[in-house]
Amino acid sequence: MYLNVIDQRIQQDKRIRICDGLVNVKDNNIQLIIDNPT
Repeated sequence: MYLNVIDQRIQQDKRIRICDGLVNVKDNNIQLIIDNPT
């Protein structure tokens, strides 16, 4: 369980701040969520 939590944190870190957005990869589908505060 502890290793699972670390793996999830690493995956979250990889998804953070990519082209000022959030890239979520699920089932070979890439979803780009633009995070534009302006």
